[in-house]
Amino acid sequence: MSNDPLKDLGTQSSERVQPVPARKGVTLPSLTFRHIMVGLLTLNLVVTGALVVTGALWLRVMLNPRPVIATVGLTSLARSYAQSLANDPNISPDALEVRTKLFMAEGQKEIDRLTQDGGMVLLARECVLKGEDIDLTPQFAASLNQQLAATNSPQLGGSINAPDR
Repeated sequence: MSNDPLKDLGTQSSERVQPVPARKGVTLPSLTFRHIMVGLLTLNLVVTGALVVTGALWLRVMLNPRPVIATVGLTSLARSYAQSLANDPNISPDALEVRTKLFMAEGQKEIDRLTQDGGMVLLARECVLKGEDIDLTPQFAASLNQQLAATNSPQLGGSINAPDR
């Protein structure tokens, strides 16, 4: 063994590493001006394409309008509807269940109608702690009352405009 650890790497004392014979007749192609220009053109096209995509995405972000944030007092509406059902002495448990499910279904339809164009974000008023928002509770209640009136269900009553915050 010699003092050089790199020479002894992977060899035992009885065997020696044989050098790789050089290949004869193999030459690399020479790099010409044409090769350099094709490489630069390709690089230019890739960078230009990336800039076009970035610009298009930037325009999309900048030109899209911000959505409107609106709130609805769902707790006050549900409380009002539950109160109107509680005031009916002739309601059976089955009818109570059906009318509650109808109220929930009609409320979901109204939420879907308000948010169908994608330009509005609708939040429960109870979820908004601070900030400017549009309160759609009166319009939501009026529309819900129209839909419930068509099914002969009790209307929302009481003060639905009182904030629950």
